[in-house]
Amino acid sequence: MTKLLRTLFSLLSFTTVSFTQLSVAQTTTAPQLPAARITGAATSASFTLGLSRSNGATFETTALTTDSIRLIGTIAPETAQIGQPADIYVVAALGSTFFMRNQAGDFVPWNGAVPSLVPYRSGQTLSGTHPVDFLTGAIPITGTFQLFMGYKANDGVLIYTPQPHTITINTPAPPPPPPPPPTKTIREQAVEAYNTNISNQIVQSFCTACHIQGGVASGTDLRFVTSNNSNHLNMNFTAFENMVKSRGRAYILSNVRGQSEHTKPASGGVVLPSTSNDYKNLDTFLQLVEQL
Repeated sequence: MTKLLRTLFSLLSFTTVSFTQLSVAQTTTAPQLPAARITGAATSASFTLGLSRSNGATFETTALTTDSIRLIGTIAPETAQIGQPADIYVVAALGSTFFMRNQAGDFVPWNGAVPSLVPYRSGQTLSGTHPVDFLTGAIPITGTFQLFMGYKANDGVLIYTPQPHTITINTPAPPPPPPPPPTKTIREQAVEAYNTNISNQIVQSFCTACHIQGGVASGTDLRFVTSNNSNHLNMNFTAFENMVKSRGRAYILSNVRGQSEHTKPASGGVVLPSTSNDYKNLDTFLQLVEQL
């Protein structure tokens, strides 16, 4: 059994007193718990017990599995017991599974029978307000836990907390999903498609052989500039946009397949076979341009 608190337990075998679950908002002091004697006799002793994520500066009833916490307790014994040696007991419950903290600091299974209960500390000299380090560290198990303390002085009578201090351990909330990427406009998609798949692969590789100023096709409506022009991306995109508006996508595609104007002598002929990836990319680009 590791020192990590895996389960916590109920002290029903200590007494027939019913549990009263405590729910305490954040405070600067640990909640106080009444005490009872195992014989059922009255006692003036009392306890405090609280969960702190700030080393005792404040106390609360909830924490996360990732939090480093302290469960801090104190014992205010009966006046006649101050200065006596005592055994200190720490017990906890998650549902009906019981654990007790032994002198090695481990939380180990406990069967609920008082004779088998082992002390967390032995021979402690009781002070008027005796500190108890219930737990320091993280609790990696989620759930609602019931925490109890007790002590046994010279008279051999167990004085304990019949009412548990209740804490809840939760898992951290998952991080929010990343925001979706901003939706690109049709023009942004068309420009990206042109810059990525059309400019170098088609226009600069094929079209500028003829469709430039002074070229064989310089007298047509579609003229480009070479990449030597620093503004060639914008200028050639605009040339396509104007051609789509005036003649349509089908006209451009028929020419690159060797039809329409490309059937004339000394024309470009077949530039892109319709089965090629470049042709498909050109068609995709022109479909975007059609929507502008």
